[in-house]
Amino acid sequence: MVLFLLKFAASCLLIWWALRGVQSSELLTALRTVDVAGLAIACAILAATWFTQAFRWRVITLALSQPLSYRETILAVMVGQFFNQSMPSTIGGDVMRVWRARRAGLTLGGAVNSVLIDRGMALVALLLLVAVTLPVADTRIADPVARAGLALVIGLGLFGFALALCMDRLPLPEPLRRLRPIAGVAALARDLRRVCFAPSVVSILLAISTAGHLIFVAAVLVIAQALSLPVGFVDCLILVPPVLMIAAVPVSIAGWGLRESAMVATFSFIGVAQSQAVALSLLLGLGLLLVGAVGAPVWLMSGRPGTAALRTDVVNAATEPRRS
Repeated sequence: MVLFLLKFAASCLLIWWALRGVQSSELLTALRTVDVAGLAIACAILAATWFTQAFRWRVITLALSQPLSYRETILAVMVGQFFNQSMPSTIGGDVMRVWRARRAGLTLGGAVNSVLIDRGMALVALLLLVAVTLPVADTRIADPVARAGLALVIGLGLFGFALALCMDRLPLPEPLRRLRPIAGVAALARDLRRVCFAPSVVSILLAISTAGHLIFVAAVLVIAQALSLPVGFVDCLILVPPVLMIAAVPVSIAGWGLRESAMVATFSFIGVAQSQAVALSLLLGLGLLLVGAVGAPVWLMSGRPGTAALRTDVVNAATEPRRS
């Protein structure tokens, strides 16, 4: 509850920061004039990311020799999106995915590691996408400090991923290695290497992750066009991935507040007014909520685990090593 309250406070503070100086009449005008058909198309495009995420997760479970069916991965992703976007809860979508994977027959360690690796591969693909567009980012992002900041984040993110690959090889005393949390981290590192050191597997994962990010970029472009903003695909390709990176920082509820602040900051570089950038971000958030809500009936029909059971699984997952 304390963590939820802190995230709620952070979201409120960040939304206030994004809205400072925005005339409510300008924001309401932008929201009223949106093309509803365009917003519906954007929601359909956002829903397509279910399939890319499900395919990526299935490839990971196959690489770990604990395969999930494509049907199960899609349903689990839908439930996870519902919890991530629609539920003001401390039970995250990743926990729900672990629960469904466990129920489908994966070991606890295998379920947790597959979800963490799935998250990691999506982040690496996002970092690489930003890195690829960074050389031409000066055509949209004129501030050299902002470009240097992006380069720093990319470097730190890739360094952190490289470090995760070798966490089991750090020179730790043997008594520490026997501790269950450290053994669990070591098992995660070994599973991560199994995925990343298989060229055919990692190339598929990076390709499908990049496709998912590009689909998201396309959804933002459609919303921008529905708002009649002077924004093109290249603009979104350069500006949206950094927004995704910032919104992924787990300090707010479902990225609310962070996303709006980041959207205002990045789209200001191409002359989008603050009220328009906020409207774009709010409609994107609305689209994510609508798409995430589709996972509610899947969750209701699949048998719901109790909160205590979910938290017990999380604790066990953090302390249970997995056989390689």
